[in-house]
Amino acid sequence: MALEFPDVLQPAFDAILAAPDDQSALAILRETPLWTPDPDRHDGRSSVAMVELLQAIRRLKAAGHDVSLRAFMSSRPRLAGFDQNYRELSMAAGLADVARERPEARVLVLVGSFHAAKARYSANDFLPAAAHLPPDEVISILQLQQGGQSWSCKVEGCGLTDISLVDQSAGRGLILRSVDNGLFDGALGLGPVTASPPAPSMDQPSPISSGSSS
Repeated sequence: MALEFPDVLQPAFDAILAAPDDQSALAILRETPLWTPDPDRHDGRSSVAMVELLQAIRRLKAAGHDVSLRAFMSSRPRLAGFDQNYRELSMAAGLADVARERPEARVLVLVGSFHAAKARYSANDFLPAAAHLPPDEVISILQLQQGGQSWSCKVEGCGLTDISLVDQSAGRGLILRSVDNGLFDGALGLGPVTASPPAPSMDQPSPISSGSSS
């Protein structure tokens, strides 16, 4: 599983997978920027749901499944004059490296929808990361926007944000068909979603130390 995190977190991800139990993994997480970023930038990547995802992958590994975690974003700061095109290309290069490390494996990538598009949204947009990868080797899925709330960061700060109802709220499941004129290969309908708060809001490790899958 490749996650949209800087590669400096890779040693922590490796340690989490090797942790003997949820409490040990949580202790590792507490020492990373994932747990203690700038308080004004607590976006979904530092949420309770993300912590639960990491723990679920650790449990799969502990149960003997052949899984791994990769933080694929470069930690090097973008040089002055280098626009979003270069960031997208860097993300694509990181994903290509992940695929080369495990050529026999399927790579599941979680990124924002802009990075996952297989072509430009419009003539003036940057070329997204997925568009730099071999199109026949990538299946890109767009999560439908069916209302609810998210924990998002904007200029004025981070907090609960209402999600506009763009797609039919009743649709559920995975649909493999061209979406948005080929930008995506399919869509995933989960219905209205609820926001996951920042991980530091957890008063105790019990929400993710029960051993239940997420």
